[in-house]
Amino acid sequence: MAKIPDWINEGLACYFEQAKIDSAGKVNIKPWESGKRIMKELVRKKKFDLKWLVGTSYKKFHKRHEHNHYVESWAIVYFLMKTNQKVFVDIVKNLKSKTGSVDAINQCYKGGAEQLEKDIYNYYK
Repeated sequence: MAKIPDWINEGLACYFEQAKIDSAGKVNIKPWESGKRIMKELVRKKKFDLKWLVGTSYKKFHKRHEHNHYVESWAIVYFLMKTNQKVFVDIVKNLKSKTGSVDAINQCYKGGAEQLEKDIYNYYK
């Protein structure tokens, strides 16, 4: 893949930003609490649009509501890492380009992008 899609790049950055290593050397990743609160509010207001987010351009991602886009990207990564890491890895492996994110999700997530969006809505209710 020539360029990592913004939702993957920023979602993973926010995900690993929450990592802590304990005294035994084990990595623990906790939820981003303020991000979780914002995501819950976006879900409550029905403002989360998975297909738009994963298919948007760099310019649009980093323009209006940029912080929300970081939160949404984290929320997708966190959800997939908590519920099915293998599917997340498969999505990343199947990415062909930024516009291919929806296709990769449709190929790898049971029920496709529409089901993933529903599952994320239910998870962050």
